[in-house]
This record gives sequence, C-alpha cells and structure tokens, in this order.
Amino acid sequence: SGRLVDFTTSFEGRPVEAREVIEVVGLDGRRLTDLFRREGFPLSPVDRAYSYDVFSGDDPKIAAMKARMRRLGLLGAGDSRKWKVKVSYVWPATFPAGARVSVRHSYRPLAGAFHFSVRSPGAPTEMEAFESWFKARFCPSAAQWDRLRRLTDEVGTPLAREVGYVLRTGGNWARPIGSFRLTLDKDREDNVLLTCWKPPLTPTAPATMVFEARNYVPDQDLAFAIVEGVRD
Repeated sequence: SGRLVDFTTSFEGRPVEAREVIEVVGLDGRRLTDLFRREGFPLSPVDRAYSYDVFSGDDPKIAAMKARMRRLGLLGAGDSRKWKVKVSYVWPATFPAGARVSVRHSYRPLAGAFHFSVRSPGAPTEMEAFESWFKARFCPSAAQWDRLRRLTDEVGTPLAREVGYVLRTGGNWARPIGSFRLTLDKDREDNVLLTCWKPPLTPTAPATMVFEARNYVPDQDLAFAIVEGVRD
C-alpha cells in the first residue's frame, strides 16, 4: 500500500479511507515538515537513507545530507537525530446528535528505536539533556537506571525500542471507556520495560504485564520503551 502503517478503520460498519499525514517535529518542539520538504530530506522514518548501515556509511549523498543537517542543527553527538516523526490518519465523519455510533480501528503502531549510552565522558551537556529527557519520558527507577549503566559498560550502546500512544486527546469516546485492557509484552524476561504509566500493572507471565479497568477515563498518554539484552 506504500503506507507506513497498515491502518484500517470503519464507521458504522462501513470501511473508511483515511488519509495518512506525516509530520516532522524537532525534539525542541519546532515544526520541521516544511523544512524537510524544502531541503529534500526524506519524511518517512523508515526511508532507506535513515537505515543504520546507510546513515552511518560513506555514501557521498548521505554525507552531504548529514552535513546540511548539522548546519541546520538537526544532528547531535554521534549523528543522533534531533527530530521525531508523527504519523496521523484523518478522515471526515458526521456524528448524529444524540446517537451512538460505532468506530473501529485496527493497526500495528510504529516502534521507534535508538541506541543510547548513560555514560559519556566527552559531552556532559548533551548527556545531561539526554538523561533529563529519558527520565521524564520513561521514568526508570533507580535500580533500572543502574542496570542501564551496567549494560552500557557491557555493550557500549544498548538498543531501546519505544512506542507512544495518545489516550487523552483525539479519542473517539465522549464518556469513560467501558472496557479497557492494556497488555505490555517485553518479549524476553531479561529485557527491561520502562514506562511512566501510573495505574498498577499486574504480571501475568515472566515477560508480560496487564492493566484492566471498567468505565476508565485516561488521565495520561501511554509511552514505554523496551531495552534489549539487560542481564543481571
């Protein structure tokens, strides 16, 4: 289909053709979509240019693109990207006054991924900024932060995969969610699941945790990261 996400939706049982909208936003909040278009930078986060082998390789076109990105303040230490991509699906719909309607979505969300280090003797300012962002975004406990430090010592730059899901705004519900079930699966028991999610998560297996509620009103969005290969 050429889309980033295999997103399907229906309204009152009828399929709806949703339009895919890709936006680029700086980590500082700047809107960068128009800049990326003017400069010819790929908008898609899964574009071949951003794959690890190509982006860190010696292709002269990629080198020129990265040089321009540096001049524009879009790259940090180690060519880390100072932007993120937001993908939305939008369509028009008419909600009859006082009537109950059925809206159904089905999709597999995109998972972001980044390599990181919690130790860096060369760039303390950037490390402080990263640590502040990481802790605000994923709320690691002191014990989890220590495990990440040990992992950094072992492998240098661990891989984290992250997923964010908006629950507070853009919802289709006007009342509490009648039946809400959240399952978080970190795939392996020795992976670390990091999240600021406040409601209690109940372990149901070595690698999964669940939260269930009736008539639930979300008061926060969901964001979590899974760090691979953390072992005691």
